[in-house]
Amino acid sequence: MHGTKPAMFKSVAPAADGPATANWQDPDSGNLDGTGTSTLSHASSQGEESGHGPRQKLALRVEFHLLDAAGRGQIEKVQQAVAEGASVNCLDPSDRSPLMIAAAAGFTAICRYLLQQGAELNHRDKKGSYALREAVVNGHQDLRDLLLEHGAVIDSKDELDLGQQMCLKA
Repeated sequence: MHGTKPAMFKSVAPAADGPATANWQDPDSGNLDGTGTSTLSHASSQGEESGHGPRQKLALRVEFHLLDAAGRGQIEKVQQAVAEGASVNCLDPSDRSPLMIAAAAGFTAICRYLLQQGAELNHRDKKGSYALREAVVNGHQDLRDLLLEHGAVIDSKDELDLGQQMCLKA
């Protein structure tokens, strides 16, 4: 299963000393996205070119809020975005899912909720990373355990490295 990819988002990554930070702007804010157009007008022009109407634009906005809330640890906003129709398998431009973003930041409750809502557990981003890898390399043992309990699979190329990290941090 592949996630839906909101066109106007940029990657979200965990900060070295705290929760993940968003590196993109809310599509409602009109802030520049580096292309010389606002994120909202850029998304709107892409929507018009591809035949997307107001419903698809609304879905993109709700998915933006889901990705943002997952990276900030805001479980109520994650739940609200899902209730409003955001796909738990939506992706940012780096193909990172809300589960991967929350796993990197160590937000266990958000990961648990996303898994309950059907989030794809072993999705790989453009760099080949996945939620379990994000949890392990960032030292989130409780999250590592949760993902393993749900059937997360360690990629064979990561097996030795992640196995050693999991043993060292246990």
